[in-house]
Amino acid sequence: MARNESAAGPGSMSIDIKLDGSNYREWAFSARTVVRAAGLVSHLPDDPPSRDDEADKKSWQKADDRVMGALVLGVDPSLRMSLEHHTSAKEIWKYFEQRYLQPSGALHFSLLQNLHNTQQNDMSIEEYYAAFTRITGQLGSMVPKSSPGCESCAAKEEFEQRTFMYHFVMKLTKEYENIRTQLLCRTTSSHLD
Repeated sequence: MARNESAAGPGSMSIDIKLDGSNYREWAFSARTVVRAAGLVSHLPDDPPSRDDEADKKSWQKADDRVMGALVLGVDPSLRMSLEHHTSAKEIWKYFEQRYLQPSGALHFSLLQNLHNTQQNDMSIEEYYAAFTRITGQLGSMVPKSSPGCESCAAKEEFEQRTFMYHFVMKLTKEYENIRTQLLCRTTSSHLD
């Protein structure tokens, strides 16, 4: 684990997206990628080694401190103090997973409300798509994963994807009326992609 680490400090594992509470999925993907690139991704799910070798423990702790530093610096300052009592990268990682991935009614309601209120208005199509997929991505992360090979699960996922596409085209400006009509009149199913 720690043998792969470079001599650079936590700044070398700079997460380009700051977690602000509304962008967990984007932040988690970015954070996991940065930590993986540093060769330290095992610090997110794993505990310290239980061996009696003090050198291994020190090396692991030094690497874990680097990962913790990157995670703490990768969140908005308003969220940092909530991490004060965590003593490992794994604890911080699990804390944010539980806080932002839990299928809570308040979070679900808030995301649905945001989805309902998101419209293209003055945004470019790319900006609107990014805003829309940020919300639907968070909603999607709350849905239990289906079993591989389950035909009814695949049909349900297809239906949900089509529903998201309908939500997306509903809120496009009138400039896209012809495209909206074409998409909705297709005999084959369309996806947001």
